[in-house]
Amino acid sequence: MSVDGDDEWEEDQFEDFESVLKLAKGSAGLRELPLKWHYRSQHENLIAYSNYSFYEGRLVTFPGAAAEASDLGVKFYPVTAGVYRRGTARDNPKEAEVVVERVLYWARYSLENLACAVTLGVVAFSEAQANAIEVALDRRRRDLPELDSFFAEDRLDGFFVKNLENVQGDERDVMVFSVGYGRDENGKLTMNFGPLNREGGERRLNVAITRARRRVELVASITGTEPEFATKLREGPRHLQRYLDYAARGPVALAIEPGESGLDAESPFEEEVMRTIRSWGYKVQPQVGTAGYRVDMGVWHPEISGRFALGIECDGRMYHSSGVARDRDRLRQEVLERLGWRIYRIWGTSWYRYRPEQEERLKAAITTAISDTGTHQTAPPPKVTKSPLREEQSFKEVALGKAPGWTKAYRVASPARPRPWVEMHLPEAQHDLRRMIVEVVEVEGPIEDELLLRRVREAWGEVGRAGSRIRDAFKETLESLGRRGLVSRIEASYTYARASQLRVVRVPGGNQQAGRSAAQITRTEAKLAVQHIIYDARRVSRDELTFEVSRLFGWNRRGADIAATLNGAVDALVSEGLIVEDEGFLTVTARDSDPQ
Repeated sequence: MSVDGDDEWEEDQFEDFESVLKLAKGSAGLRELPLKWHYRSQHENLIAYSNYSFYEGRLVTFPGAAAEASDLGVKFYPVTAGVYRRGTARDNPKEAEVVVERVLYWARYSLENLACAVTLGVVAFSEAQANAIEVALDRRRRDLPELDSFFAEDRLDGFFVKNLENVQGDERDVMVFSVGYGRDENGKLTMNFGPLNREGGERRLNVAITRARRRVELVASITGTEPEFATKLREGPRHLQRYLDYAARGPVALAIEPGESGLDAESPFEEEVMRTIRSWGYKVQPQVGTAGYRVDMGVWHPEISGRFALGIECDGRMYHSSGVARDRDRLRQEVLERLGWRIYRIWGTSWYRYRPEQEERLKAAITTAISDTGTHQTAPPPKVTKSPLREEQSFKEVALGKAPGWTKAYRVASPARPRPWVEMHLPEAQHDLRRMIVEVVEVEGPIEDELLLRRVREAWGEVGRAGSRIRDAFKETLESLGRRGLVSRIEASYTYARASQLRVVRVPGGNQQAGRSAAQITRTEAKLAVQHIIYDARRVSRDELTFEVSRLFGWNRRGADIAATLNGAVDALVSEGLIVEDEGFLTVTARDSDPQ
């Protein structure tokens, strides 16, 4: 009896292929370490069935920016006229013909669209069906010599036709499956599916259906609703029935309800962001994804059906779900960008404190994303190869044991003390107050108003919290100095004395008092620091950049406030055309753009 060609399964039948993983797990002393992140699949539907049916939903998977596309996801091709020739060749010729049509479609597609070319593999559930497909394909190819180059042999990327037991370790962009088994010449459907009926048959199915990077096409003469499936089945056939149903109906077959009908925003902050976006006329969906990692909200492209133009992440539960900042801030971002996302982050504190500015930036980001996505092709991402040029231009670490030459040490002002008998809020204190403000601003400008007030109060000998009378006197004096032209304002809450102060990046040095928070640094100074570091490095990722800028200003962490400041500076420079962001890296626009 032929093991591969026969659909009958016997209890004592010899198992030709032993699982290497099964042998390794049975060895003494080998510890299991499951890998939780899955990012091979460029569409979540490719892995969703296995994640829920075999891995108990433990895999962290990532949604793609394209929810629907002709070269993504899982597609079911029913063959209503298919007949399984049980009494003779034990194959399904009609099904083989449909498989060949799909193969020829992808061959023509790839040769006509070289930028979107795909790699392809065919998996049949029996050796007899694999042979039938090869014979039918060879017959069709005789009249199509122009397609021969697509079928060139290559172990890693070449076209193949294999049976279920031989496809282990193979990966292709598109995988076409042929079940082969079905109703015979007499209309009878038995529950024998060759290798799937054996012990561990469900593992073979799991391995096979997770081989595709972009698309699975399942060709079958039966569906998951056949009445014969109601009988008691082994695990392999039961999973086949469920996968047939999943391929036909999608994630709803697993009781997964992606989209607005199933999930809502996780916080009032996110609800407010969505309300704002919808008020601009855009359609937005919360919690994009089916498992593991979800993008907080996705803005649907108004002109490209089934595609998100922009993904928006907030500093909520999903952002903080990773215990490691490297995963949260860099790796997840890289995975999402590889899946076609353009990600925009909104920090809650910035949204509430600077609402008009944040809304303006968000609207601009959506508009830009829609414009950029208009030329998007649903092509496989290009294969990344390192070149000597990129190695040479990679990020050069800034040695901060010695501050860069374009920085200056931050000087802390020491204004002369006022007359001791005058209280700061009294009218007779105006002379001393004006003098002390100017003295501090001359040294530390541009300086945030709160920090300026603190410097003056410390020199005045005031302790404790500043009351309303002191704040009113300070504000009135500051406005008076502005009217006289002795000080100027920048970015609403910073004061400076000379324009030259705006062209300096100041670092703490060894003075503890010289340390400033992100809120105490002007956008202008942050942008200047970003420009200098990018110019020095030539090419740098956002993660590396923000790390170096944070270290430059003496910050040992990168919290939401710091991230908002630095990302805001980068975004502003990009929008002004002073730096370029491409493929996840930042570069200066030209050699002569060295900031002065």
